[in-house]
Amino acid sequence: MINAYQPITIKEIPENILFEGYYWYSNEHSPTIITHEIVQQSWFKELPFVIEAHFYSSAEQISMQVRNIDGVYHVAKIDLSRLIDITHDIAFYIGHDLGGRNFEMIHAWEPQVDELLAGMETLIPTWTAFAGFTTK
Repeated sequence: MINAYQPITIKEIPENILFEGYYWYSNEHSPTIITHEIVQQSWFKELPFVIEAHFYSSAEQISMQVRNIDGVYHVAKIDLSRLIDITHDIAFYIGHDLGGRNFEMIHAWEPQVDELLAGMETLIPTWTAFAGFTTK
């Protein structure tokens, strides 16, 4: 499979790309929305910490995903320009906690041999990427 999903660190989030998306602090009731902003390293301090964040650059076709699990940031950079080579679905959601903004998510699938299906291939979920806010 084409590897569009790349685990990175907070320090490796591009500093010269404008993103749209959101980040959600642990002490807030709703996330902070950004539109056409550079992701700041200062957002990812110790307390309050970012529970989750999703950023998307339409110009660069890059999606960034940040999750804080047990005090550790898990960050991924996803190259959406490689979707032509990847089995995927596009889904649209209403972000009730995002001020009613609709957003797009891309769900990628990878074939894997399943011994319970007589060794036939089946698609398993591989990754999910935020693909920006939308009016759909």
